Amino acid sequence: MGAGPAGASLALLLARRGLQVDLIDAAGRGGRPFRGEGLMPSGLAALAAMGLEPLPQSVAHR
Repeated sequence: MGAGPAGASLALLLARRGLQVDLIDAAGRGGRPFRGEGLMPSGLAALAAMGLEPLPQSVAHR
């Protein structure tokens, strides 16, 4: 599965259920420019639902 937000989220949920997951990004080596600069409230709610809240202090957010 891809390593975008949806693919990475699905990979996390599947791995937590004990399934082996391989994340493969189309860019290969990374190096893609960052595409997002913020999270909408619904995005924060999705992170909380996956148990990924609070956000680390090293991640800029407001």
